[in-house]
Amino acid sequence: MNKRNRQILALLLCTLMAQWLVVLNAGGIALLSDGIQGGLLGLYRSVFPRSSFTIVGTMERRDHTAVYRNTPPGFIHCGRTLLFQAPRDMRLKEIADAALRYTHFFRRYQLERTIKEYNAFRTDSVTKGTVVYIPYSISPRVPAFTRTVKPPIIESRGLYYTGGAIASEKTLQSLER
Repeated sequence: MNKRNRQILALLLCTLMAQWLVVLNAGGIALLSDGIQGGLLGLYRSVFPRSSFTIVGTMERRDHTAVYRNTPPGFIHCGRTLLFQAPRDMRLKEIADAALRYTHFFRRYQLERTIKEYNAFRTDSVTKGTVVYIPYSISPRVPAFTRTVKPPIIESRGLYYTGGAIASEKTLQSLER
């Protein structure tokens, strides 16, 4: 056997041993590979964050918006639970103004009343450092809005549509059922 054949044979044996080791330790190698890829992706996303993300489903592919990505200081969220830690002595009106866009409410006074009820506050003032639960907060991911056509104007007798007035409790109670 000449030197060239010995090198080919040695390379073949090394390749077979490497394949044998990979087959025996496939689970550990897959776990290590997944951990490295996840770490690199996490590092990349912490350096270059996105304001929207895509959820891939079996039926459709839609962009979603991360609702709580740029929340003001003091807000804490985990899933659908939204909390606010008062950085100073505040009124419930200020908290409701800041939190209104992250809830299902249309009016500040409705949110203010509900915050007072859910947190069992006796007064409208909140002391510094108090954690306030914000009820009816929206989902942390919302499908991206792509429709640019406005909905049709509501038709009803005796009701003059003035924009935001349609969401008030008095207007909704005055409608015929």
